[in-house]
Amino acid sequence: MSQNAENNDVAHKDAQSSGWKKYVPQRVNSLSRRSLLLTAGCIVAADVVAMMPQFARAGILGDEAAATVSRRKQLEKWERDIRENIDGTYLKVEEFTIQGRNKDDNSEDDLELIGRISITSRGRQDSAGTARALSALWEYGHPEFITLEPSDNEAAMTIPAPQGISEAEWGTILGVSVPRYAVDTLSIEKDKDKDSNILNVNVSLTKGAWNKIKENLRTLQNAQFSQGMRVQYTVQRNKLQVPSGATADISIQVLGAERLNLITMALQDAMETQEFNNLKSFTARWIDDTSGKSSSRKSGEKDSLIIVIDGNPEDLVDVAQTYMREQRVTLEGLKEMHIRVKETIFRGL
Repeated sequence: MSQNAENNDVAHKDAQSSGWKKYVPQRVNSLSRRSLLLTAGCIVAADVVAMMPQFARAGILGDEAAATVSRRKQLEKWERDIRENIDGTYLKVEEFTIQGRNKDDNSEDDLELIGRISITSRGRQDSAGTARALSALWEYGHPEFITLEPSDNEAAMTIPAPQGISEAEWGTILGVSVPRYAVDTLSIEKDKDKDSNILNVNVSLTKGAWNKIKENLRTLQNAQFSQGMRVQYTVQRNKLQVPSGATADISIQVLGAERLNLITMALQDAMETQEFNNLKSFTARWIDDTSGKSSSRKSGEKDSLIIVIDGNPEDLVDVAQTYMREQRVTLEGLKEMHIRVKETIFRGL
């Protein structure tokens, strides 16, 4: 045995005798290079997955992916697809805008697409082709509503949810002819009852002096609407100067041209009767259809004609009762009719 070996043996025995244990180096289990790469790859992949919505929203993954996570991107894609696929023979895109549904809320979820489309001269000559072009167009996008402009002389029509309207219904809409000067707004909407084939039309007058409103009401009685349309006429005009000398508020909701004619006569008589020079308001609602349904009725409301006058009841007994007797004959379908002068009610019985 060599001298060094002997020395080591002696040292080992000394260590054992003194209570020390021999130190034996332990092998450290180290990860393989492959495992490390796999672990790092999983971490990176998780980060990428977490960032996917941001990538998609930014358009890095393409327009299709962006449209699935971003409301604005979806609306922009709809607009682009509609513009690219519109049949220019019949239709022309005038404008598309993206805006908040509520003025006070500009969050992305609140955004909506609004369009304005005109009909070409060829489209006005071929209503069947135009109806076909309109029904096909909404396969490419779902705007909240569009404004359809038939011509320079006819009133523009606001169409909510146009993608739900069939080709046949578009043909019905294209049959509408209302002079542009005669209305302030004209909207046409498919009835919300899925089993209904009715198109609800709302014609509104909200501007103009008395003579203009009277002229427009007469014009609207002869406006052209198609069969299968439920047409409601609305007049809302506050503080209107009328021939009697009064400053009156007018509120009218009437279903159908025949009823509009009758209410117009009652309105004209009330506005032009000199004894009603303190007339404050004329309110008429006649909106039940033959089935008893009305989408415009609020809970508790009923068809009625109510006139309010601020004056001396004793001075108006004869004229008020005469007026009401005449209207009860003309407006026999109304359940409630009266003139109120302060605390006095005239029903014309």
